[in-house]
Amino acid sequence: MNIHRVFGLRWGKSILLLVSLIGFVEFSRAAVVFNNVPATLDLSYVSHAYQANETTVLGNYVQLTTNSTARYLTSVTVTMVTQAKATNWAALYNSNNAGWSQNLTAVIYSVDNTGAAPVLNYVVSQTQNFLVPWKPLDDPYNGYAFNATFTFDGSVTIPSQLVIGLTFNTQNYGFDPTGVSGPYNSLNVAIDPAVPTVGSDLDPSHVYIDNATVSTLNGTVDGSPLFKVEATGYFYETWIASYGYTVGAAGALRDDDPDHDGLSNLTEFAFGTDPTRYDHSPITITKTSSTEVTISYLARNDGSVSYEPLLNENLQSGSWSAANGTRTVPSVSGNYDTVQYVYSTGVNRKFFKVQATEVP
Repeated sequence: MNIHRVFGLRWGKSILLLVSLIGFVEFSRAAVVFNNVPATLDLSYVSHAYQANETTVLGNYVQLTTNSTARYLTSVTVTMVTQAKATNWAALYNSNNAGWSQNLTAVIYSVDNTGAAPVLNYVVSQTQNFLVPWKPLDDPYNGYAFNATFTFDGSVTIPSQLVIGLTFNTQNYGFDPTGVSGPYNSLNVAIDPAVPTVGSDLDPSHVYIDNATVSTLNGTVDGSPLFKVEATGYFYETWIASYGYTVGAAGALRDDDPDHDGLSNLTEFAFGTDPTRYDHSPITITKTSSTEVTISYLARNDGSVSYEPLLNENLQSGSWSAANGTRTVPSVSGNYDTVQYVYSTGVNRKFFKVQATEVP
């Protein structure tokens, strides 16, 4: 998201220092905090059949990556395998030859290990309806793999160690069995022994399983269920809530501008301004001598935003380069440093911008 608001001052006849706040160039708001889903799916996988194995929930006990502080849940992806053939469900196929409609539920549990046995505590769940594809008639494999992605609103904090699970209703199992046969009896979760690419499996030899006879973290299948978890950082959400906004609600979103000052909430977060009050430029320019200017702005000091000050002498044909002025941090207040750059003005006009990127 680019914010095209420009601030400037002029001194004398020949020196124009223009401050253009271009940020945020956000590479990603959400970080992948756990992943053992292949980047490219195989046509099929070994899979766990819920109906045949009397399963209500299958999950995995994992550690989220320690390389990111992102813990506000935004999505969960699970790799499924369908073995349902359209020829076995003619009425549904005639209604939709692409697949059938199925409710699936992703669920997150925390794990309390303080007692003699671990206890799972419910954190959050999301039920969504998915179009499950039919198994191709000419498929030489025992099933057809696809991903189902659940979207969360980013308002719930998840623990660093958790159980990711998937549940859905089959004829005889699930939290609300259907009581009748359906293609969902041939819907499975993919199982693979692959090591996670992000985060870690806390017990690679076991899975969480809730079935007709037991609910345990010591379940065994031929690998681990395939999940990917994405989340956003704590910092923005904590900051916007401190101004009385409800995280995830209208007015509290990153792109929102509830005070109508032209600065998005994310910009105000990065530069320490107030999202409830009209602010002018978050960057100040002071002419400290006939040949020097000082540029000041607030910058977060908790690692939640990275800053790149840049200079350019010609916006039409010039290129941006690192602004290598003298940098100082004269004061610190809470989560913000006051950052100052001192530049020699010379005789050419200069353009200055701070590119700020939220760090997931």
